[in-house]
Amino acid sequence: MNESFTGGGFTATQGGGGPSGPESKEGVAPLVIQQIYQLGDDGIKIFGFTYGVISLVAIARSVEHTSTRIMYKLEDHTGKIDAHLWLEEGKPENKEHIAINSYVRVYGMARTHSGAKVIMIFKIMPIKSVNEVTTHLLEVMHARFQAEQYLRLMDNGGNAAPMKDPTMEVDAPNNGSFATGLKGKPLLIYQAIKNHTSEEGISINQIHQKFKHIPVAEIRQITEAMSLEGHIYSSIDTEHFLPTE
Repeated sequence: MNESFTGGGFTATQGGGGPSGPESKEGVAPLVIQQIYQLGDDGIKIFGFTYGVISLVAIARSVEHTSTRIMYKLEDHTGKIDAHLWLEEGKPENKEHIAINSYVRVYGMARTHSGAKVIMIFKIMPIKSVNEVTTHLLEVMHARFQAEQYLRLMDNGGNAAPMKDPTMEVDAPNNGSFATGLKGKPLLIYQAIKNHTSEEGISINQIHQKFKHIPVAEIRQITEAMSLEGHIYSSIDTEHFLPTE
């Protein structure tokens, strides 16, 4: 993943998130809290696939600050879980403000701490639009469907390669993008998002400035579709996007 999820020395590649076999993948796994409780301590393994990072959308029910970490209690429609963001020693706390009882998006890893499952946060940010909540649930269902479909294919003796689902795929082909199967305008927009260097991501208006032959309304439709498919995710608001790679 190009995205660097930092916090207290943790990175997205620590903790055994890499491939462990020919059917394993590394990438972002969109989950709900109940699924996180079902994970073991040997990585994020779902339906035979291994992911590198958890993506969770939940409500921050409480926020507690200490000198070394920020502790959150998160809740979605499936349950509650604690999440910890470790602070870097010697550096001032410079995190986005998280309001209690507001929706947040979290990237991290699941760990067992004092006998309880917790999330070790790499990155946490407030959600600006309720549409992101719905999008996340669709991503959760899509990732599960793709994995189950592939496993059924293998059980039936199929020899096809895994379906190209970007929530499971990180290896990039020679052109420097995911093996997404994108073509035409979606591929142009994806490459613009992927090649943009700012932390907040590229905005819809900036994409339109690059490709003035593509109407803004069509750009919105394409980015919404790519978000649902897991190619990209919204960052500071619903107008800015970053690649999930």
